[in-house]
Amino acid sequence: MSERLHTLGTFHASCWVLGLVAFVELAAVGMALGLQRTEVPAAVVTEPQIVEKVVTRYRTLPAEKETVVVEKPIYIEKEVAIAPLPEGPPLDYDFEPITNIKLGVPPIANPVVEKYVEESRSLRIAGDTMRATLKLDAAAQLAPQDANVLYQFAEVYSSMGIYDKAADYYQRVFELGTVKAGSLYEMAALKLRDGIAEPEDMATKFALGRVRVYEDTRWQEGERVILTIPVSAAPDLGLDAGELDRALQVQVYLYDDLDGKPVLWNSATSSMDTQWVTPPVDWEDGGEELLRVIYEIPSQSDGTNHLLGQRRYFGQVVELFYESALIDRLASPRRLAQEVKARGEEIYFYPENYVPDDFNYENPLLPPLPE
Repeated sequence: MSERLHTLGTFHASCWVLGLVAFVELAAVGMALGLQRTEVPAAVVTEPQIVEKVVTRYRTLPAEKETVVVEKPIYIEKEVAIAPLPEGPPLDYDFEPITNIKLGVPPIANPVVEKYVEESRSLRIAGDTMRATLKLDAAAQLAPQDANVLYQFAEVYSSMGIYDKAADYYQRVFELGTVKAGSLYEMAALKLRDGIAEPEDMATKFALGRVRVYEDTRWQEGERVILTIPVSAAPDLGLDAGELDRALQVQVYLYDDLDGKPVLWNSATSSMDTQWVTPPVDWEDGGEELLRVIYEIPSQSDGTNHLLGQRRYFGQVVELFYESALIDRLASPRRLAQEVKARGEEIYFYPENYVPDDFNYENPLLPPLPE
């Protein structure tokens, strides 16, 4: 009986707890619904206000740009009648070939190379072939294919007697052709065709002629003598004027008569000037060139003549060199030729008071002025 009452009491307590929980849930639901039904205050609506403004400045708007349509012209090609070509010469027309075209020595572009080449030429002519070769070596480092450098190498080795090496350089100049080698091409071709001539071989191509002497009687300050020395050359030398000017040299030694003995002229007191009469010296006109020498012996006082003797022109020795090799020597008079062991002849004086036709009193070294 007691257990049953206890069970009923537990049951009753559980019911009250469940009822209380349900009540709380119902209350929560009621509060939530009450909050959702709360009214939202209406928004405040204001009426717009109209404000009037007074315009005090006007602004001009830019005008709208008009679109311009440019029509491109249409070009129409017109057919033009072509005039017929003129008739050419007949097939048997005799054209005149262009001849005697002379090529010049090609210019050297590098001035340093040009300086080396010129110095080498001077040294070679002076006989210093070793220094001439060093100058060409320096030039070859800057311009190894320059025709002037190659040709000067050939000339140096030719003067040294190394003809095989000289021929190699002539061949290299020849292979450059006329465009790059100019006149050196033709000169190298002649060397290869005819062989490399030694300087002594030029003795058969050049010769000194008889020296003509003219005493200028108008000179009142002592004694003046004008000598004309002819130098003859064989045709077809194969050398241009520049090469001849470098390779060919004429040396003139004048002698005075001092107390009946021939003595070399005194360069301290007397003067000697030389010049070719008609440059360029190329032997193309007639195969002869003239070298004119003016020799002046100043007048001296009687005391000087008594102590040192009176000098009078006696004669001369003329030597012709090619590449520093002596190829001809001529002395006048014969007495002087015997002393210097040279080919001799008597002095050919112009007749007294005779003036040569080509003599220029204003400057005896120059030819006469044209009338």
